Amino acid sequence: MLLTPEQIQIEALSLPPQQREELVARLLESLSDDDCVEAEWLELARKRLAALHDGTGNLLDGEQVIQEANKIAD
Repeated sequence: MLLTPEQIQIEALSLPPQQREELVARLLESLSDDDCVEAEWLELARKRLAALHDGTGNLLDGEQVIQEANKIAD
């Protein structure tokens, strides 16, 4: 049985930060050859990931981000 994107998101957000970071890197890498992804967005994501690795970036709680996004959307 395949998981829905929503189920995958719930599972991914329950991972520890280091594992989420690794998952993001793997997902970004899978998009790097996809012509529909704009180079600027991919570069920004890579810079943010590098900032997490070198300690200059910060992680936000996924649930909090979703709640804030939902407030803006309403």
